[in-house]
Order: sequence, then C-alpha cells, then structure tokens
Amino acid sequence: MGHAGRLGLAWVLTAIMTALIARFTLVPPGGGGPLPINDKLAHFIAFALLALPLAWALPARWGWVVGAAIFFGAVIEVIQPNFGRAMEALDLLADGAGAFIGAGMGLMLAQLRRA
Repeated sequence: MGHAGRLGLAWVLTAIMTALIARFTLVPPGGGGPLPINDKLAHFIAFALLALPLAWALPARWGWVVGAAIFFGAVIEVIQPNFGRAMEALDLLADGAGAFIGAGMGLMLAQLRRA
C-alpha cells in the first residue's frame, strides 16, 4: 500500500473512532448494563485506537496526533454535562495516556513497515 493509501485508510479509521467516541460519550446515561470493562480502561483503549492510525500513516506528526486526541477528549469532558453526564479529570487522563500509547504503537508499526 502506498503512502496515499495508508493516509486515506488512517483518516477513515480515525473518523470512525471519532464518531464512535462521540456517540458513546455524548449521550445521556441509559438504562443499559455497565460496560464489560472499567470506564477508564474504555477511555484508554478508545483513545489509543483513535491515535494509532494517523501516527502510523504520519509518524513525523505523532505529537500533533496526540495533541489533537487530547484536545478532543478535553472538549468532550467540557460539554458532557450538557448531555447529562459528568465531567471527569480522570477520563481525560485516561484519554491522554491512551493517545500516547496508541501513537507509540503507530510509530512502531511505521518502523516495521520501513524495515
């Protein structure tokens, strides 16, 4: 797959993760059962998956990718109270940690691709 193909795939995957994160964090709490995993772990995994594709496709811009992911997480936390949800600093911390790990995984995959 060429650079343009990797970049296109990365943007599609990032858009999908952005939509999923928004869907599950910006809806009023429902009557559904609890997540099968801890809430903070869910944040960590979601933001790792958010950062990974673009860090893989654009390894020189990994810092921008992490910064954008953390900004997105912060915006979500600030507006969540408007959707009947709580703003939690620990959620943002989990988002940031996940974004860093996801970007790191993307960088490792980019290195493997070049090897």
